[in-house]
Amino acid sequence: MNVGERASAQEVPSDVLNRWRKFLSEEERPTPNAQPDRFLATTRALGSEPVILELKDSAGRQGMIIARREPVRVTRRIGYLPVRTPMLDTLVVVYGGILGDVAAETVTDALLECLNGTGRCDHIMLNMLPTDSPIMDCLRKRGGVAIQPPTPHWVTRLQTSFDAIMEGFSRKHRHNLRSELRKLERVFDDGCEWVTLTRGDEIDRILEHAFLIGSQTYHANLGGGLVKRDELWKTLLHLAASANSLRAHFLVGNGTPIAFWLGWNENDTLYLVATGYLPEYEKYSPGKHLLLKCIARACEDGMSWVDFGFGDAEYKRIYGTESWQESAVHIYGDSVRTELAWGLDRGATGLDMVLKRVAGSSFASRIKKVWRAYLRGD
Repeated sequence: MNVGERASAQEVPSDVLNRWRKFLSEEERPTPNAQPDRFLATTRALGSEPVILELKDSAGRQGMIIARREPVRVTRRIGYLPVRTPMLDTLVVVYGGILGDVAAETVTDALLECLNGTGRCDHIMLNMLPTDSPIMDCLRKRGGVAIQPPTPHWVTRLQTSFDAIMEGFSRKHRHNLRSELRKLERVFDDGCEWVTLTRGDEIDRILEHAFLIGSQTYHANLGGGLVKRDELWKTLLHLAASANSLRAHFLVGNGTPIAFWLGWNENDTLYLVATGYLPEYEKYSPGKHLLLKCIARACEDGMSWVDFGFGDAEYKRIYGTESWQESAVHIYGDSVRTELAWGLDRGATGLDMVLKRVAGSSFASRIKKVWRAYLRGD
């Protein structure tokens, strides 16, 4: 393929696929999202158009951009109030989907060509870039670009055993964990069990339990954070199970699923992709204790890392060992519709940041707890 040529068919030519796998193998932190089998399976399940852009800069260095073309309605929040843009024909660059060592200017020029060239789209979404990326520096100089506030991405470097990890915490912390765990287990008269499901014939059970738990969380009322019993989730779980990488962890109390963590082992890393717990057990921290079971199993599996994914949370700061800052980036075209979308995006993001500064972190945290309780129906 030449620079900027697109693969519009689901079947990628073998030479392109080979270059794709080679670029991915050379990445410092390859991601499951950019892995060919997972990407193409996801694209088929979503009914999206795969777009593979091959790049070559003036120094002869090569690379690729892995993306999907699909309709997207960007949603921003002012507090918990959603603000949505018009539906946009969007090129979604998957997380970790910019491969190779080409110059940042070559990457941004190829993306802008998708907005301005033949068969142009309305909008490009880069699903998280490190804030110190040279590509981010190039994009900051462009018009029509909305860069979201940075969020940390936490990972944990695993040691030889789970016991060795726990020894790194204070005696008081370990004592508190044991005390919390005893209180949690005493809640269930008929006992509780910690279950890990990994097989393809267990996927229906995994999806049923995860969906039922997730539908009762405050995320359900926000329209996000849910595991769905749809073709996409079935595809992802079957793909992971077939590679023996699926790890679906559940806490079951009195025969009822209470909490879950879903993830998969890839690239020497346990990627945690979804979680939830029944809100009535919140004070017993079931999610935290199930997370520790996930970390223990990752040690047994010989993984070197646990990747917590996007966003900040107290448990990530406690159990994470390294982090970096990332931001989602949206590049808008020059039509009336896209200029409206860009204005809504920038305006809602700016207002939300101002309100958070005015309210202060402690007040914002109290409001968040009250709002979450309201969404749960407490």
